[in-house]
Amino acid sequence: MQIKPEQLLQRLKPALPPFIWISGDEMLLVQESCDTVRQQAREQGFTGRDILDAGSGFDWNQLLSSGNELSLFAERKLIDVRVSGNKLDDPARVALSSYLENPNPDNVLLLTTGKIDKASQSTKWFKHLENLAVFCPVWPVNEQQLPGWIGQRLAQFGISADQDALDLLATR
Repeated sequence: MQIKPEQLLQRLKPALPPFIWISGDEMLLVQESCDTVRQQAREQGFTGRDILDAGSGFDWNQLLSSGNELSLFAERKLIDVRVSGNKLDDPARVALSSYLENPNPDNVLLLTTGKIDKASQSTKWFKHLENLAVFCPVWPVNEQQLPGWIGQRLAQFGISADQDALDLLATR
């Protein structure tokens, strides 16, 4: 299921899905989306966390091992997999599919990747993984959206600004 970043918190509130995929090149917005997932995980009792940096040469069997290992201290765990690029190679796709065939209900998988291009989104493997995930693509804020985005950010901190001030900030 594909959702927008502003829908993420509402989608995660009742219960975390087994697989959440955040994708995008806008680092601040991707980081904030991941922070939302991590905060909800903590609030819902996922006290453990494994961070897997899936750079070049990453052994995807680590994902399967992390999903199967039992913790002495944490009953529920967030598995945070960070892929440095925007492509998932064959070993990654196989490992993710294998993990998601029978996910441990005490684990949540958070996958973070760069922006997934349209060609990749139309592939069979992507559609298969997307059907198993809450997929949240994060797009950059464009020039027309920037004043409204700045206004929302200011409002989060209890600050209000008129439209002229927002336009001036956006231009700068």
